[in-house]
Amino acid sequence: MSRESVVTLPVFPYADLPFFPALTATPSPLLHLRPSAQGLSTTRAYSPSTPALPNLSHHYMKRFCFLATLTAIALLSAHADEKSAAPTDGWKSLFDGKSLAGWKSSEAGEGVKDVFTVKDGSLIVKGGRAHLFYAGEVNGAKFKNFEFKAKVLTKKNANSGIYFHTEFEEKGWPAKGYECQVNNSFNKDPRRTGSLYAVLDFKDTPFQDDSWMDYRIKVEGKRVTITVNGTVTADYTEKEGDPRADGDQKKYRWLSEGTFAFQAHDPGCEVHYRDIMVKSLP
Repeated sequence: MSRESVVTLPVFPYADLPFFPALTATPSPLLHLRPSAQGLSTTRAYSPSTPALPNLSHHYMKRFCFLATLTAIALLSAHADEKSAAPTDGWKSLFDGKSLAGWKSSEAGEGVKDVFTVKDGSLIVKGGRAHLFYAGEVNGAKFKNFEFKAKVLTKKNANSGIYFHTEFEEKGWPAKGYECQVNNSFNKDPRRTGSLYAVLDFKDTPFQDDSWMDYRIKVEGKRVTITVNGTVTADYTEKEGDPRADGDQKKYRWLSEGTFAFQAHDPGCEVHYRDIMVKSLP
C-alpha cells in the first residue's frame, strides 16, 4: 500500500497570475501541485524504496522571483513607451534645431549672407538686416488664434523681434502684423523686451543679456498677451478706431492671420532662439 509525502511551498497570493502556471508545470506525471489552505502543495506517490522528495520551496521561489522581475521590466518598459507617446497638448515644433527647413529668409539677393544659422540646437541671428519667415507645413504657415513660445537669449547690444500675423516680404521691414520686441541693452531703441512694438512700449526691463528667457505670445480674438519669464509684459486688446496714420509704425498693425518671422536688426546684433513651438487655438 502506497503512502503520500506532501511538500508545502510558500504561500503565493498571486497564484492566479498568467505567468504562474509556468511554475507549476512538471514533466513528471507523478508530481502535481494543488491548492491548500496553507498555500500550494505538491504530492507524489512513492513506495518505501523511493527516495523522499527534495524541498522544492527554494527552487520555485527562485523561478518566481526571476519571472516576476521580467514581468516588472516589461511593465516599466510599456509605461515608458506610453509616456513617450503621450500627446503634446497641441504644441507643435516650428524649428527642428538642425536646419532652416521650413523657414525662408528675406534680403536674399541683397548681399546679406549667413544672417540666420543653426548651431547647437539654436537659431543664431547675426550679421545684418533681414527677416526669417516661417513657411513650413504646420497649419499651412497661417495662424490666427494661437500660443507661441520660444527660448530667447540676447547678447550685449542686441536688437531683434518676433513678428506674428505677418507675411513674406522680400525687402525691408515687414509691414503687416505685430512685432514683439527683443531688446535688453540696445540703447538706440528704447523699446525693451516684451513690448508690443509701437503699441505698448516700455523703457525698463528686468531681463538680462546672456541669459535664456522664456518668451510667450498669445492671441485670442482681439487680445494679445506677451509673457516673459512668467511676467506679463504686454496685454493689449485691439479696438475699432485705434489710431493708425500714414507714417505711423502702427499703420498695418492689425490682427488678421499670418505667419511668424524673426528679425535680424543690424550687423552688430546677436540673438539666439530655440525650442520654437506653437499651439493653435479655436
